[in-house]
Amino acid sequence: WGGRENGLDCSELVMDVLASFGLDMPRHSARQATAGSFSVAVPAETSDADRLRLIDAAARRGVVLLHFPGHVMIWLGRTRQGEPRILH
Repeated sequence: WGGRENGLDCSELVMDVLASFGLDMPRHSARQATAGSFSVAVPAETSDADRLRLIDAAARRGVVLLHFPGHVMIWLGRTRQGEPRILH
């Protein structure tokens, strides 16, 4: 992973952003993915529309992290036009 010498990597970015809101996170993306109080596994065959509905529902409960093996992102929500936005 990149670390501070080479710029932020995804898990460090998530850790730093959430720390600014008083939320402590583990350092690595796989640990961050399991650090919350609620998790949803989404099968590969799930449609994009259904994925977005799941994410929208989760966002009503709190901060949403999206995790793929080796990568983690923060769900920011949608634009007024309904376009999804993430920070990674």
